[in-house]
Amino acid sequence: RYRSEGLEGIEAFYGRYSAPERHMWLRVARRRDLVVTGGSDFHGEGVPEIPRLGIELPDNLADRLRAWLAV
Repeated sequence: RYRSEGLEGIEAFYGRYSAPERHMWLRVARRRDLVVTGGSDFHGEGVPEIPRLGIELPDNLADRLRAWLAV
Protein backbone atom coordinates (compact mmCIF):
# COMPACT_ATOMS: atom_id res chain seq x y z
CA ARG A 1 0.00 0.00 0.00
CA TYR A 2 2.98 2.36 0.44
CA ARG A 3 4.43 1.67 -3.00
CA SER A 4 2.27 4.41 -4.51
CA GLU A 5 3.72 6.81 -1.91
CA GLY A 6 7.27 6.09 -3.06
CA LEU A 7 8.36 3.13 -0.92
CA GLU A 8 11.33 1.47 -2.59
CA GLY A 9 13.18 -0.24 0.25
CA ILE A 10 12.86 -1.76 3.67
CA GLU A 11 15.26 -2.14 6.59
CA ALA A 12 15.60 -5.88 7.04
CA PHE A 13 18.94 -5.77 8.87
CA TYR A 14 18.64 -3.86 12.12
CA GLY A 15 20.71 -4.13 15.29
CA ARG A 16 17.87 -5.29 17.51
CA TYR A 17 16.20 -7.72 15.08
CA SER A 18 16.37 -11.40 15.90
CA ALA A 19 17.09 -13.84 13.08
CA PRO A 20 13.36 -14.70 12.68
CA GLU A 21 12.45 -10.98 12.47
CA ARG A 22 15.18 -10.37 9.90
CA HIS A 23 13.97 -13.32 7.79
CA MET A 24 10.38 -12.04 7.95
CA TRP A 25 11.46 -8.63 6.57
CA LEU A 26 13.61 -10.30 3.92
CA ARG A 27 10.55 -12.28 2.77
CA VAL A 28 8.53 -9.05 2.60
CA ALA A 29 11.29 -7.39 0.56
CA ARG A 30 11.51 -10.34 -1.82
CA ARG A 31 7.73 -10.56 -2.33
CA ARG A 32 7.41 -6.80 -2.90
CA ASP A 33 10.65 -6.41 -4.88
CA LEU A 34 12.02 -3.87 -2.36
CA VAL A 35 15.64 -2.84 -1.89
CA VAL A 36 16.98 -4.19 1.41
CA THR A 37 18.72 -1.75 3.74
CA GLY A 38 20.11 -2.06 7.23
CA GLY A 39 21.46 -0.22 10.20
CA SER A 40 23.07 -1.24 13.45
CA ASP A 41 21.31 1.32 15.68
CA PHE A 42 24.71 1.82 17.32
CA HIS A 43 24.72 4.76 19.72
CA GLY A 44 27.89 4.09 21.68
CA GLU A 45 27.74 3.48 25.41
CA GLY A 46 24.13 4.71 25.51
CA VAL A 47 22.96 1.41 23.98
CA PRO A 48 25.36 -1.24 25.30
CA GLU A 49 23.42 -4.19 23.84
CA ILE A 50 24.57 -3.04 20.37
CA PRO A 51 28.35 -3.17 20.86
CA ARG A 52 29.63 -2.03 17.46
CA LEU A 53 28.89 0.19 14.51
CA GLY A 54 27.74 -1.27 11.22
CA ILE A 55 26.01 -4.23 9.72
CA GLU A 56 26.92 -6.73 7.05
CA LEU A 57 24.65 -7.29 4.08
CA PRO A 58 24.97 -10.38 1.90
CA ASP A 59 26.73 -9.51 -1.37
CA ASN A 60 23.64 -9.79 -3.57
CA LEU A 61 21.67 -7.40 -1.33
CA ALA A 62 24.60 -5.00 -0.98
CA ASP A 63 25.04 -4.92 -4.77
CA ARG A 64 21.39 -4.07 -5.30
CA LEU A 65 21.51 -1.38 -2.60
CA ARG A 66 24.61 0.20 -4.17
CA ALA A 67 22.95 0.20 -7.59
CA TRP A 68 19.81 1.80 -6.14
CA LEU A 69 21.87 4.47 -4.37
CA ALA A 70 23.70 5.29 -7.60
CA VAL A 71 20.47 6.24 -9.40
